[in-house]
Amino acid sequence: ISPEGGASVNARNAEGLSPLHLAAEHNQPKAAQFLMRNAAFVDSKDTNGRNALDIAQKFKWHKLVQVLQDPSLLFWNRAGRANKLYKAADYEPACESYELALLEIERMAASPSGPPSDDNIATFNFNFGRSCQLLGRLVRAIELYTKVLGTQPRHVRALERRAECFISVCDYTAAIADYEALEPLVDDAAKKPLRAQLADARRELTLRPREVRRYIGTYVAYVTYVACVTYVAYVTYVAYVTYVAYV
Repeated sequence: ISPEGGASVNARNAEGLSPLHLAAEHNQPKAAQFLMRNAAFVDSKDTNGRNALDIAQKFKWHKLVQVLQDPSLLFWNRAGRANKLYKAADYEPACESYELALLEIERMAASPSGPPSDDNIATFNFNFGRSCQLLGRLVRAIELYTKVLGTQPRHVRALERRAECFISVCDYTAAIADYEALEPLVDDAAKKPLRAQLADARRELTLRPREVRRYIGTYVAYVTYVACVTYVAYVTYVAYVTYVAYV
């Protein structure tokens, strides 16, 4: 089942049992650890609806349960799977795996292994943010890029992608700030398109109030027109009713 040997760590038999299920059945914590480090699907279920942890808990394999619940192993397992899905452009399940991995970071902080390094967390948050951005979840993407920049304020790609998200949600002031922060960080070849993007954002920021005023003016004119038509119709109706009553 070694990845170098070409076999899949997630192969299944007729009963839906993967190598990780079998490691759980036969109380093989080292094998389970190896499989988890090589992206075995820890949540996959057999034909009876059991995952590896269910099996280990049934047989009371305490050491194996400990391995299957280890936050460090689970983080790297789920983050690795998410990264593979992200690279395969399968963004929806990638985001699901990233969310699960994110929960393990909190548990890792209280474990002997400690949390991942700042560099690893930054890479994790960037890939997670990119997946969210490509799914149109722009607010979530902005949150994740901001986490990257909290520890690595000169992270060029995070600044670029966050600026794109700000443009998409029409927050031109924030986009301009990111473009301005980017300018001293990029080489000369990248400065020209960056300045063009910055100019576009500034132009949009200038035009936006005019568009809002134009929209408000159009809306007020429409409401006034409807009110006048309604009033005229009401007066006409009252006059007609009065006329009929006296006739």
